Amino acid sequence: MELKKLKTILKYVCVAAISALITFSLTLINFGGSEFLLRFLIKNYYIEDVEQSVINEGAKGGIVAALEDQHSMYIPSEYGFDHFENSLSGEYSGIGASIQQINKKAVIVEVYDASPAQKAGLKIGDIITEVAGIPSRGSTLTEVSHRLQGENGTSVTVKIERDGKELEFEIVREPISIHTVSYKTLENDIGYIRVSSFDLDTDKELTDALLNLKDSKKLIIDLRDNPGGYMDIAIKTIDLFINDSLIVTAKYKSDETEYFATADNKTGLTDEFLLKTPVCVLVNQHSASASEIFSAALKDHGRAKIVGLNTFGKGSIQSTFSFKDNSGVKLTVGHFYSPSGKKIDGSGVKPDIEVYLDEKYLDVPVKEIPIEHDLQLKAAIDALK
Repeated sequence: MELKKLKTILKYVCVAAISALITFSLTLINFGGSEFLLRFLIKNYYIEDVEQSVINEGAKGGIVAALEDQHSMYIPSEYGFDHFENSLSGEYSGIGASIQQINKKAVIVEVYDASPAQKAGLKIGDIITEVAGIPSRGSTLTEVSHRLQGENGTSVTVKIERDGKELEFEIVREPISIHTVSYKTLENDIGYIRVSSFDLDTDKELTDALLNLKDSKKLIIDLRDNPGGYMDIAIKTIDLFINDSLIVTAKYKSDETEYFATADNKTGLTDEFLLKTPVCVLVNQHSASASEIFSAALKDHGRAKIVGLNTFGKGSIQSTFSFKDNSGVKLTVGHFYSPSGKKIDGSGVKPDIEVYLDEKYLDVPVKEIPIEHDLQLKAAIDALK
């Protein structure tokens, strides 16, 4: 009889305990939301010990990932916001390739000259599937970039997908100093300038190139395969070629800003050369962001003919924000519009003269196409005649 009473008591105690736990859980949800409850459950019930800092980092990264914006990213403190900023300055140790997130994949959009990546055989369009034994699937672009970079002289194993095949490369990291502008003189005194991206020194490098080409009668500016860069640097480069005119309009959540060219020429070049020399701008499907600002501005003002293929269509603006723990975030904060008011995001810049490359060169980096087979460059030369 006593045993039966004891079982009954224990039964009520268990029911009361479960009810109390449910009540407590509901109280937690009402007090701090499901996120608070999830943290409580992980801390008290998850089988493994997890540092609170790891949970915090995961939560912040998850918030940004929930935006489903391939151009916004969280920079974890482990990677370091300062390291992220340095990598944008054009000087770091790594393999020498620029990557972007395209269709949720880490895709190589630029391989720098004489870089470890170029020596190893990596190409534009390669999809990075694994770095240092860690799959890229499920990783942020920042995390993939962080794994590619490292101490000078260390090696890293990189797996890529190309034409449906998986290839593996062992690459030794080197100090990377990126020069984004190269130039030469073509036939008929045509100055040719290739701009691979808009980094911190691109406006200065472009000015130097123009000074060296000041005797040119015509100019070709090649922005093919240029993934973009800093909007303010693109504005400075546009300012070289147009005067006292609207360059771009940036529309943000609560306001908009118009950027105008100035009449302040401190380059050492004549206004006649900068503002009157005939210009063609080469673009293709990989020309994005800042390169689209450049080509749209010169097109809308009739300052240049645009030759090639419709551009990528990334007309969004990103800003970076740092936190006290050396983490940070890059967020899409606006969209830019051409001087004529056209939104570039999603549509790109349509060329004045559409020209396709020969089929065998479709997946070849522009800088590796023999000049005699570059149909787009030939069309630009013909347009300047």
